[in-house]
Amino acid sequence: MKQEMDETTGQEAMVVIEHKEDLHPQIVILDLHMSDDDRITPEEFRSRLNLGAARLLAISVWNDQETRTLAKSFGAVELLDKVNLGTDLIPAIKRLASSSPEQV
Repeated sequence: MKQEMDETTGQEAMVVIEHKEDLHPQIVILDLHMSDDDRITPEEFRSRLNLGAARLLAISVWNDQETRTLAKSFGAVELLDKVNLGTDLIPAIKRLASSSPEQV
């Protein structure tokens, strides 16, 4: 069964935020359904992450409208289905890395 769809986990999200601040990546990949008891809202995640020029690529085992809406609320420019990560992840990273933010 799906976890609550309006929040992601606090501890893992904070790790993403810390690494983003240290590494200044072009692309940040976020699993929308990480499990933990500490929760962080999409708004709090976006404000703490401060993507700047980086783009957020979301992944999920679900690809329904609710999950697409959740991905957008986190600031994701694209949502990938985990079932297809083996074929879709590298092309998505290349596509996002080679395009400007306006092209995404």
